Amino acid sequence: SIIYKESDIKKYIKKTSNLSGIGSILRSGRESSNRDLTYCADHLNIPIEYLDSIEKENYDILPGWPYTIKCIKSYANYLGINIEPLIEELYRKYELDNIL
Repeated sequence: SIIYKESDIKKYIKKTSNLSGIGSILRSGRESSNRDLTYCADHLNIPIEYLDSIEKENYDILPGWPYTIKCIKSYANYLGINIEPLIEELYRKYELDNIL
């Protein structure tokens, strides 16, 4: 499994203009481990539509932020990615401190 350190994620984001968010990093991690979305959804027991939406950073179809954050963390953990620095950014971007 792949494990990215916070410093690696920040370097990666700076190097890539089109892969800068949580969804892109998760998709990249999944693809680099040669797993398809269906396999991940089945293994995690998360609907494939939700994982697809997370990878596309389209959070509107997910049932709420608490569930969304849980899915993101489960998916990242499954892929061996430390996503905490990006979760913190998600909280800031969507002002989730006032919600969660």
